[in-house]
Amino acid sequence: SGSFNNSGVLRKASGGGTSSIDGISFNNAGTIDAQTGTLAFNGGSLNFNPGGVFTSSAAGQVLVNNSASWTGMQTITGNMTLAGGYQTGNVAVIDGNLNWTAGQLVGSWQVNSGRTLNIQPGSQKYLWDAGSVLTNLGTIQASDELYFYNGATLGNASLYALQGDVGLHNGSYSGTFNNSGILRKTGGANSS
Repeated sequence: SGSFNNSGVLRKASGGGTSSIDGISFNNAGTIDAQTGTLAFNGGSLNFNPGGVFTSSAAGQVLVNNSASWTGMQTITGNMTLAGGYQTGNVAVIDGNLNWTAGQLVGSWQVNSGRTLNIQPGSQKYLWDAGSVLTNLGTIQASDELYFYNGATLGNASLYALQGDVGLHNGSYSGTFNNSGILRKTGGANSS
């Protein structure tokens, strides 16, 4: 193994396929930029530290398939997806639009005002474990189910939009949804 410590720019500049980061310790406090194709984090020890910036063009995407640690503000412009693993937040702040298709959110997470977390179809998505809190100050757009495990909490202070016949579920040992904002069903002809 080895380490890649990024405080500059890691850029995928050409090639329409996938460039993978795996099997190393990757520590980011700089910019990760996918100009084309997919820049995928598939394994190793992933640490996204305060000040991280994720960017992509319309032809690129950043994909996180493996468990990772997130601390502080993370700025996102472009196409970025969490697609598996345990994503552990340490006062992690989503400042941008983030897609979530699979895996678990653990620890402390916040969606900033004016920003969006898209819960999209894929594998099951969990808020995972007691003490885990997701605070929504922006918008959560849910086109798939969200499961709560072992006492996790979602605090909705803005808009949680159910974009189809989807809902909020006990994934085992229950959880809490505290709504001081708006819970709205915006799509689907059947029950949520």
